[in-house]
Amino acid sequence: MNATERRLEQAHQLWHRALESYPSVDDFCLAVNSLLQTLRTVTFVLQKSLKHRDGFDAWYAERQRAMNGDVVMKWAVEARNHIEKEGDLDLRSTARVSVVASWLEAPFEEFDVPPLIAPQAIAAAMAPRDIPDKIRREGVFTVERRWVAASLPDHELLEACAHVYDVLKVVVSEAEAAFGDAEARLPLGSSQRERLECMIAGRDARTARLNLRTGDFLVYARGEHAMDPDNKERAAQHYGPALDAIPKPGNSLESRVRWYHQIGRVILATDGHCTMVAFVYRDGRLVARTVLEPEDQQDKYVLVEHLADEVVRLGADEVILSTEVWMARARDGEPPGLVRAGDQDDRIEGFTTGGVNRAGEAIMLITRFSKAGSETVLGDINEDRTYPNLMLPIRRAWDR
Repeated sequence: MNATERRLEQAHQLWHRALESYPSVDDFCLAVNSLLQTLRTVTFVLQKSLKHRDGFDAWYAERQRAMNGDVVMKWAVEARNHIEKEGDLDLRSTARVSVVASWLEAPFEEFDVPPLIAPQAIAAAMAPRDIPDKIRREGVFTVERRWVAASLPDHELLEACAHVYDVLKVVVSEAEAAFGDAEARLPLGSSQRERLECMIAGRDARTARLNLRTGDFLVYARGEHAMDPDNKERAAQHYGPALDAIPKPGNSLESRVRWYHQIGRVILATDGHCTMVAFVYRDGRLVARTVLEPEDQQDKYVLVEHLADEVVRLGADEVILSTEVWMARARDGEPPGLVRAGDQDDRIEGFTTGGVNRAGEAIMLITRFSKAGSETVLGDINEDRTYPNLMLPIRRAWDR
């Protein structure tokens, strides 16, 4: 590990120290001060170690212009200067509360709270009592503890520092790949864009989610979904030649969505059901396959929110999600995204494969199906180009 990488790792450790110090004003302030000062010196160490390389100065000037155009990066420089010359940042300890009861972005309220009060205690004390039955039946009451700086009021402080870390990590990786010692150069690849999973998971440590129907707190356990090398062979034995008959997809969102939907139809016709699964792509390459097994609607909200976090962590630019759904005819005057088909008397079963990418493209393929005894009868494939409500949390994560 060279000097620049060691400085990045020191910033990583200080970020965790700040998260562990979240309930204490003094400890958190001290950790954040050290974190911002350390992050600021990463580029100093980088320039010192590589300034003698031909072409580095011009290369770095271009990266510096990009960082100066980044609102959070510019704030980090100013915050470090403030700490060095004027004193501690002006910080607020807040709680952001909201009720999630649809795929639309939930409105929130944010107010000052003493740092020592845990988000679970706030949720237990403030959970809404007099609410409509539908919201109680499906809603999640969310309390997120936040430290915010007066100079950057729209960003939680550790998320802002994680963004700074991400940008610096990419700059360091690219610099080492282009100008580092030949025998120690890093490959120049898109894996640089992956955020550390621990920094994504940090939000869970300061957030409480209460199931309004049961009164229980929802807990999400992160885990790896590794590819099973024997899965392809077992699938061929179980589903027969039907899978092999599906043409391989081209390198486009639409082509991959059509491919996964055809595979899902084979699974549905054979097994009578199809698991909810997400396929996450970056630069046309599959980087994650995640099986989602929600127990209820509240669980589904949390799982898709964490899927959106995973998309950000991986630097992904495309997501495809296959799942069984209830379908019903929309009624005049119904607000889109707030009325679920599963609540309607005329609902029917469907299987959908939706794909979205960071450029804003969206395509949804829909197959209606029914059961005739032990047989699953599949209907035709219909197409919809509107953005799927189920995947709105992913679009919001990209927008952030």
